[in-house]
Amino acid sequence: TLSGIAHEFVKHEYNALVVNYQDSNEIYRSIIRLLEDRKLANKLVQQARLDVLEKFSVDAQVLQLEFLYS
Repeated sequence: TLSGIAHEFVKHEYNALVVNYQDSNEIYRSIIRLLEDRKLANKLVQQARLDVLEKFSVDAQVLQLEFLYS
């Protein structure tokens, strides 16, 4: 779901599958989709890893702190 910090960088079918909050049917369908479509699952994993490293690296965190305190 796009809750918490996810809304800042999670993009449906780019780095994740986004589902509606507490929609168990949609969650189930998305899990089945990932299990059946390994190409999509691998693409999402690779992109998510890159996005997390970019957004949450030590360098990115230091830059955000410098901006906050300047």
